[in-house]
Amino acid sequence: LNVKIAGSSAGLSDYGDGATHQAVEDIALMRALPNMTVLVPSDGVQTERMLEWMVRYDGPVYIRINRNPVPDIYDDDYRFDVSRTEVLSKGDGIVIFSCGIMVSKALDAAKKLKEKRIGACVVNVPVLKPFDGNEIRRHLQGQVGMQEPLTQ
Repeated sequence: LNVKIAGSSAGLSDYGDGATHQAVEDIALMRALPNMTVLVPSDGVQTERMLEWMVRYDGPVYIRINRNPVPDIYDDDYRFDVSRTEVLSKGDGIVIFSCGIMVSKALDAAKKLKEKRIGACVVNVPVLKPFDGNEIRRHLQGQVGMQEPLTQ
């Protein structure tokens, strides 16, 4: 069915209300449902673009929305592509895969690693289902992570 579900305050984002209000199993549950697309935006701009895509898409979609403020990662001209991961920072030492609120944390970690002369490629994985394992393998083999990042 053409059902759209928004999970608000998911993960550990509802820290103010304590552990009884934290759900970390939502992604696993939604990924287990047949034909369900699972989206995890990392900032407000990406959330907006995903919502626009969801309205046009004919099929079930779950989007995990964060409750807390997060730093801006994308510019207003960002275009969401459901079939791609997104290189946000290039590096040749390691690859950090992240999604949602952890993307900004991964970018912070990459900056700290750079100070120690360790290059970290940060890859945002905003779509957790369908999941393209081949694209992940290409990042790990260095075929994708060396490209120009989508953001500065």
